[in-house]
Amino acid sequence: MMSDSLATRLGFVEAVVNNDVDTGQFVMSEIVSADAIDGLRQLNQERNSIQHIAALNASESEARFEQLLPDVKAVLYALRKLRNVSFIQYRRSEPTPRDLKCRKFDGHTLGRMNYDLCLSDAQFAAIGANLTANRLYAELGEDIFCVSPFAHVVDENHQTYLCFYKKKNNATSFRFERVGTPVGEFDLDGGQFQDVRDAIEGALQHVV
Repeated sequence: MMSDSLATRLGFVEAVVNNDVDTGQFVMSEIVSADAIDGLRQLNQERNSIQHIAALNASESEARFEQLLPDVKAVLYALRKLRNVSFIQYRRSEPTPRDLKCRKFDGHTLGRMNYDLCLSDAQFAAIGANLTANRLYAELGEDIFCVSPFAHVVDENHQTYLCFYKKKNNATSFRFERVGTPVGEFDLDGGQFQDVRDAIEGALQHVV
C-alpha cells in the first residue's frame, strides 16, 4: 500500500473505484473514471520509456511534449470533478466534539482559510472517534475522510504546507514532498499514521 510505484498506486485506485461502482455508492467513481485511470497508466508508461532512453535534445523534447500534451489535457479533463473536493486540516473541536475548527484548501489553491464545520450524526459516527489534530481530511459533499498520509499538511515557521507522500524510507520513516516550494522533501515518523494504514488495509482486503 505504501509503494512508491505509480503503477501499484493506480491499481489500488482502480480497485476502490470498481468497488464503488459494484456497491452502488458512486462516490469515488464520480470523481475518478476508468478513462482517467487508463490515461494515467499510459502517461506513466510514456514517462518510464523516456527514462530508459538516452537524453533527448531540445527539438526531440519539444516534439515529445507536443505529442503528449493532448493526452495530458484529456486526463486533466477526465479528473475535472476533483475541483469539488476540499482539503481540511483539522485543528481542534470546540465547544463540542461535533464542532470542528479547521483550515480549508479549495480546488488547486494553496491558500488556507479558517473553516468551522459542524458534523452531522452520520459524519460524527464515521470519523468523530478518530479525529487527530493536524491530519488532512477530504470533504466531498456530505462525505469526510482522512487522506493522511497520502496527502498531508505540515505547519512550519507560521506557514502551512500541503504535501504528498513519496515513499517509505524504512520501517519507521516516510518521505514527503511539499507542494509549491523549492526545498520540497522531508521525512516524518510513519508510525503516527499506523491507525489510518490499518483501516485502509482492512478496507482494501475486500476490494483488491
